[in-house]
Amino acid sequence: MNKSLFLKTFFSYLLIMALVLLLVFLFASGIIENQYRENVQRGLGQLAASLQRNFVPLLAARDTAALDVLVKELGKETDARLTVIATDGRVLADSEGDPRHMENHADRPEFVLAMQGKPAEFSRLSSTLHRAMLYRAVPIRRDGRVIGVLRLSLFVSAIEQMLVPARRKINILLAVLSAIALVLAFLYARYLTAPIKRLTQAAHQVAGGDFSPRVRIDRRDELRQLADAFNHMVEQQGALLESVQRQQLELETILASIGEGLLVLDRDGKIILANQSFKKMCLQPECPGRPYWEMLRDSRLNELIKRSLETRQDSRGELDINDGVYLVHVSPLPGEGPLIVTFSDISEYKRLERIKRDFVSNLSHELRTPLTAIKGFVETLAEESSAQNRNYLDIINRHTDRLVNMINDLLTLSEMEEPRMRLEKKRIDLLKLVDNVAIIFAGRCREKNIHMEVDAGANLPAFFGDPFRLEQLFINLVDNAIKYTEHGEIRVSLAKREGEIEIRVRDSGPGIATEHLPRIFERFYVVDRSRSRQQGGTGLGLAIAKHIVLLHDGRIEAVSQPGQGTEFIITLPLVPEA
Repeated sequence: MNKSLFLKTFFSYLLIMALVLLLVFLFASGIIENQYRENVQRGLGQLAASLQRNFVPLLAARDTAALDVLVKELGKETDARLTVIATDGRVLADSEGDPRHMENHADRPEFVLAMQGKPAEFSRLSSTLHRAMLYRAVPIRRDGRVIGVLRLSLFVSAIEQMLVPARRKINILLAVLSAIALVLAFLYARYLTAPIKRLTQAAHQVAGGDFSPRVRIDRRDELRQLADAFNHMVEQQGALLESVQRQQLELETILASIGEGLLVLDRDGKIILANQSFKKMCLQPECPGRPYWEMLRDSRLNELIKRSLETRQDSRGELDINDGVYLVHVSPLPGEGPLIVTFSDISEYKRLERIKRDFVSNLSHELRTPLTAIKGFVETLAEESSAQNRNYLDIINRHTDRLVNMINDLLTLSEMEEPRMRLEKKRIDLLKLVDNVAIIFAGRCREKNIHMEVDAGANLPAFFGDPFRLEQLFINLVDNAIKYTEHGEIRVSLAKREGEIEIRVRDSGPGIATEHLPRIFERFYVVDRSRSRQQGGTGLGLAIAKHIVLLHDGRIEAVSQPGQGTEFIITLPLVPEA
């Protein structure tokens, strides 16, 4: 294994052992050398003590020739260099050289100490032989007086030569220890790293998707704990993977069974997930990983997705895809998560809606003619009938008017629900428009003692919209407020908000219960049916108002509580003139 843990461990232990053996070698060699030097010095001292008596008579007789001969003979016998020095430093005899040609030794440190009556030991370079020497000097006494100095010396190289056998044995011992250390380091490194290698191989198998391997280590240490933890982790991972795979299979089955198209997009617009319904819808078998615009090229879908990405809010819209109509709902997940796009097929609903709309429109057109005829005959009969019959004819006429109004409202709704419906937009002064509507209802307000107030905020801008439809919107809302307000006030306020115009129509009527508020904009839905019949309402006014607001891309909502009146809030976006 390249740079494996085994090699690192092996060489680490090998390096430690090598350093230890090296230190042992250096320490042992130093100890042996010092011990050997001490033994040599001790031997030289004992030799000097035993030889110095031989030189006392010759020194006393000043027989230098005989002294030199004796010194040379003793030097050969002892394998040491012997030198006899006079008290003034002159060399009297030397076993290795001619004393006549030798320097005065008065300045030699060993001589100085010996003259003081102290044995001296020194190791230095010989000025005569120019070689490293080990010196031992002792005083020669006669009658307690120093009459000369005996100096014994050995070559340091000779001592080193004597140490060679000892060092050879040390080297052999170290070589044996090194071999043993090498084997021990190898065995211990393998013992230490073998379980780790097995764990590594098992981890590679697990990483490859195989959760079957288990690592068994017959040791009672941290590696055993690591192996047990690894085995437990693999079991947990295997169970988790099995659970995830099962859930994924269930999810895929659920997604495949969903009739609605489902699309999951990342922030770059690439498809993360698409179910079978979506693939069938867009006729593309391979979707994941591709941008959504390659599947569906529709600018309205682009706008919905872009709006949800920017605002992180839901957006909805209708799309025509491959001869079908789909309701598209784009929902971003929390944070910076992906987008969930659902496609609900509403083709059949749209078809039924079109059939219903056509039916209502055709029926309304067909009913208008007989109702007009009935109204004409009723009015004619009313002129010629008695007072009692005229009362019945008035009831018929009132209900005929209600039917006519209902048919007119149905025709208005059908017209606004047509896909081809287009607004006749113009530049409008909304305040003036509301004032005109207030004039229309001024008489009815006086009859019911209702105070109507129109309030516009400062700098109210002109609005670009359909004046006829907006007038119809205000008429329906004000008419509805007057119908359900017996006394009090009606307040219409207009104000500019950021990029929008906010319109509020508030009355002081009986209010609407909370459970009715979500449905008041449905056609024919009335909160109080008896009151509606009494007032002659058709149940279509608020539905028409909502359609007018939606055609102007606005929003309308109602806020009310029983006994506290009702307020309608309309928000219309300010758009530039076309």
